[in-house]
Amino acid sequence: MVRPDVRVQQILRANRCQERTNGPYYCYHRGMSAKPVPPQPPPPDFNEKPRSSAWTIVLAGVGLMFAIVALTFLTLGYFSLVVMIGAGVFMLIGAQYLIWGWLLERIYRNGRENLEE
Repeated sequence: MVRPDVRVQQILRANRCQERTNGPYYCYHRGMSAKPVPPQPPPPDFNEKPRSSAWTIVLAGVGLMFAIVALTFLTLGYFSLVVMIGAGVFMLIGAQYLIWGWLLERIYRNGRENLEE
């Protein structure tokens, strides 16, 4: 009976595998080239962030206003109704956030601080 570590070496030799210094075995069989595997590139540096500018938001707002005005003219004023309904929905969402999100969170946190004291 052959020891397991000797058997592994026999299998690796039969498949023409070499042990690499920095990782697993590299085998040269089944049409693979004899070139070693190139090292992986270094991980990207996520610390540097591109500079942001307020001009992006300004230009997006100007483009949005231009599109709204153009669509209002093209639809003979019917698109302004759609814009007003959309603005109303967003105002309702904002009110819900202020009431149920921000305000009640402050009340809840202040109540816990008062109970702990």
